[in-house]
Amino acid sequence: MGIPKSTIFDSIARWEQGVPMERKHESGDKPSKLPPKKALVKAAKHKIGATPRKLGKGFGILHVRVHQVLKKAGISHRKRETAPKYSPGQEERPHCACSKLCHKFFSPSKMMVIIDDESYFFLKNDQTPGNCSYYCSGDAPLSAVPENVRFMTKSKYPETLMVWICIS
Repeated sequence: MGIPKSTIFDSIARWEQGVPMERKHESGDKPSKLPPKKALVKAAKHKIGATPRKLGKGFGILHVRVHQVLKKAGISHRKRETAPKYSPGQEERPHCACSKLCHKFFSPSKMMVIIDDESYFFLKNDQTPGNCSYYCSGDAPLSAVPENVRFMTKSKYPETLMVWICIS
């Protein structure tokens, strides 16, 4: 019949306890508690770092309900794409520099073995996982999303703290 087992067992348990089977008047979510759909969609669409939990806290509803409203409105969750952040004149230099590195420093006569490991810790919150996604309409093309929202610019050398160990 398509009825979940838990619903059947709950109904049997309520009947055994003598609880009436009719639904109580005004049970469930109050309509006044639900936010206007347009306000929730506007708060989520094209916003960096907008999560269902943050939106739910702002509107006073559960994050599950936020997810349901956004899904019905056709708003989908997307991950930001990374793109290099170039300074002026930096786009032309990589090809020349790479060929010089290969011919000067990595020739077979100058080969040596080095074992090293390093970890980088970002000093700014640009690269944190919470700021790497956004919401947009599922049927809209990606070109409709503003570039500052769609792309997460990442500088080649961000301010980081490096911890390094090396064995030669």
